[in-house]
Amino acid sequence: MARAVAPVNAALDLLGRRWALRLVWELRRDALPFGVLRDRTGISSSVLSARLRELNRAGVIERGPQRRYLLTPLGRELARVLYDLNRWAEAAAHGEREVARPSQGAILDSVSAASEPPPEPSR
Repeated sequence: MARAVAPVNAALDLLGRRWALRLVWELRRDALPFGVLRDRTGISSSVLSARLRELNRAGVIERGPQRRYLLTPLGRELARVLYDLNRWAEAAAHGEREVARPSQGAILDSVSAASEPPPEPSR
């Protein structure tokens, strides 16, 4: 009988794939089209397609209006975790031994823009 995979292990398998977290980070503020994601990251088109499909199947991203990729509510929660990782990385890069905690409002404000689909173009 096979053991069930713990949710954290399944998440680590998905997010440990090359470029997965970088794509979530790139989408944290804006819904972006495929070409912009490719240009910002330098990911090959085939790998980018595969990662976007995997993140979509996992419910982290979706393809919204105007063929732009955006974070789902689950993806926005993951982006908040990445903000903590970013603060840790900045503190470590500066030799700090403690990481300051931002206000919850600051984190919510920085992620909230990605929660709304881009406006429809005016006619």
